[in-house]
Amino acid sequence: VFYYIPSSKRSVYLMPIYPFIGYFLAKWMLWLADNRPKILRAYGSVLAVLSALLFVVFIIVKLQLVPESIFGHGRHAEANVLMLRAMEQIGGFGSWCFVLLPTVAGLAWWVFVRRVRQGSTIVPAILALVFCLYLSLDGLYIPTAVNTKSLKAISAEIDRVAPASEGRLYEYIEEGVKAKGD
Repeated sequence: VFYYIPSSKRSVYLMPIYPFIGYFLAKWMLWLADNRPKILRAYGSVLAVLSALLFVVFIIVKLQLVPESIFGHGRHAEANVLMLRAMEQIGGFGSWCFVLLPTVAGLAWWVFVRRVRQGSTIVPAILALVFCLYLSLDGLYIPTAVNTKSLKAISAEIDRVAPASEGRLYEYIEEGVKAKGD
């Protein structure tokens, strides 16, 4: 009931409920493993397919098979093209580990599903698959996409207009800088 009172759902209001949500989700997954293992197998299979699709889409983007023209001339077209270019430039051993991790986990899921019939071992396998997907998304894909929205140019302009050596800057209003007599 408390969470319906405040109009904003800031994380500080929601954080106290996370342990309880985690506990009840774990209990629910264990119940599903014992009583409805087909549901968990289907969920794991969907995650395995998504991990394979993530890899396939990454390879398509890396081979530059996605034309920039698909983003059109809309409001966010330039930002989307920058994200596409950033994804094309992903490289290095660590990055490929992040790319391959969910794919390997998805393949391991398919091997696991064929060999194991016990419901209680499905839950750790699903958790491992979810962990690999989140690690890949949070460790590689999302930072690459978000880094294209850098505010470095704005920061350099602020430093040029109001250098730190001149004191503290509490607010930056572009119109004030361009105004006559300023």
